[in-house]
Amino acid sequence: MLENLGIAAASICILSGAFLVYNGIALSGMSQVLDDAALLSVGLATAFLVVKSKLEWRQTLKRHGELNRRHARS
Repeated sequence: MLENLGIAAASICILSGAFLVYNGIALSGMSQVLDDAALLSVGLATAFLVVKSKLEWRQTLKRHGELNRRHARS
């Protein structure tokens, strides 16, 4: 559940940061572009950490056989 929220927040940060950087380069000064790039990098870092955590958790479940049992029930 929290992974989905993290991915949603990261997606919002990535999209808004990319949009602001794209528009900010032509319209404003360098400090505004750096702020927008920081928002973009926060989104990318969050997405990377959430996906990494989710993959590690799946490997742990698979190692202990829980993942196979869950799919067998479905």
